[in-house]
Order: sequence, then structure tokens, then C-alpha cells
Amino acid sequence: MEDAIDNRFSIEDSFSIQHLYMKGQHNMGQSHQHSYYELFYLIDGERVYYINNKAYTVKKGDLVIIHPKDLHHTKSANVPLYERILIYFKPDFISSLTATDAFPFHHSSMLLRLPLKEHGPINKAIGDIYTECREQKTGFETCVKLNLTLLLINLQRHLLLNNQNPCEQSHPMYEKMTEITSYMSKNFHKEISLESISKKFFISPSYLSRTFKKITGHHFSEYLQQVRIKEAKKYLSETQEKMAIVADKVGFRHLSHFNTTFKKMEGMTPRQYRKAHLDTDTYN
Repeated sequence: MEDAIDNRFSIEDSFSIQHLYMKGQHNMGQSHQHSYYELFYLIDGERVYYINNKAYTVKKGDLVIIHPKDLHHTKSANVPLYERILIYFKPDFISSLTATDAFPFHHSSMLLRLPLKEHGPINKAIGDIYTECREQKTGFETCVKLNLTLLLINLQRHLLLNNQNPCEQSHPMYEKMTEITSYMSKNFHKEISLESISKKFFISPSYLSRTFKKITGHHFSEYLQQVRIKEAKKYLSETQEKMAIVADKVGFRHLSHFNTTFKKMEGMTPRQYRKAHLDTDTYN
């Protein structure tokens, strides 16, 4: 097999599927988020998948489901190659066939460790989707929607029958960073700095800074800002609290700093974001 294979197909902007095979060490630069679902199926090899504030070892036959807006990225593990299928789809892509909130992963991302006997059916379902997109015969879009719906239903049945706890196996190398990012996600409203976290978790600031960037793909301060802005967006779209109060609740002690950081990350001011996302005529 070649050192790298990268084939992808799309249906407008609502669905895409990509087959990727790569040798060597390959890491995503930074965590990212998007407005659609992501299915990551590992055909061969091993990857470390970082989802929000936890890291997981993804092995051959595992399937990861990423919920819209969840921060995530992948990194190389101990195996120097990997092959995977990546599917993106917007909720409305299959809304005519089923209600997406019927699926157990509607509200959270998860790692599914599928038993060997289920690898065949999953491979077939994903393979059929890929073939339909590649060949694009008459009615292929409908076939893709049907096969994707069947795949999701089978995954739902797997969860219900096996009572599996999603995303339960963390990568041992990442345990300390997982503790730290979890703490940051729960205490973002408090005074947090590289030095204070170093003292709390008994790590030198230089080691924490270096390791944090290596694992999360972000500098410590950047990650903290991402967490705070993500929470701020919830307040802005769901409440009418004053900007200064929102800023303070998510850890910004100065409104000007909050406004500057928000605009830098989102491309608009907090007030503009609220007007675009809050369904009301009254704005603060």
C-alpha cells in the first residue's frame, strides 16, 4: 500500500466521507469544533483522540462519535500508521428519515469499543456509503441517507444491548493533563494561571506548559480562553444578563478584556453574537 491515501466525497455541504491511510507520526495542530456530527471509524492502527477535557486510545474497530461544538483533535499513538473513515453530516441531512434526538449520542460525544463480531456489519455499512458516494449512480444520495440511518440505528442498538459506558477508557499518558483540563472546565470562573495550576497539581510551570501544548495542541492560556468563551456563548444565547456579569461569570475580571478576547476568537463582539443567537428584542 502507498504511504498515504486520501480520498473524499461530499454531498453539497450536508455530508462528506473521507478514507485516509497514512504511515508515520501525524498530529493535528489544535483542537477544533464544528456545527455537524463526526463519525471516526478506525480501520487499522491506533490513535489518541482528545475530546473536550479527556483523551482516549482509539484502536482498530473503534468508532468515535463527535457531537457538534465539542472540542477535539487526534494525535499519533504507539502504532506508526493508521487507516480511518471519517464521516461528517449535518443533523438535517437525515431528518426526513428519522429524528436525530432518538439516538443516545444526540447530546454527547462518545467512544464505542465494538466487539469483533460487529466489525463486519459496520464495515459493510460504511463501505456501502463510501461506494455510493464514489460511483454516484442514480439515487445515490437517497442510498447514502438510508445507509447512514441504518448505521446509526445499529450503533444505538449496540449501546442499548451492551449497556456500554461511552468514552470510559482513558490513555494513561494523559491522565494528569485530563485532571488539569477537567479542573479548568469546572473552575473557569475562578482565578486560574499556569503558576496556580502548577502548584495545585505539583508540576513545574515549564513542564506543565510544554506538556499541555503537546497534548492539547494549545498553549495553556489559549485553552483557558477557549473554555471561557465557550461558556460565555451559552450565557449570551440563553440569558439576557448584562455583559459585565457574563464576563465575570466566565472568569474575565475586565469587560474590555472579555470583549477583545471574544471578538478575536469568534470574529464578532459579544453583543453582536447575542443579537444573532438570542431570540428577543431586548439586549443588554
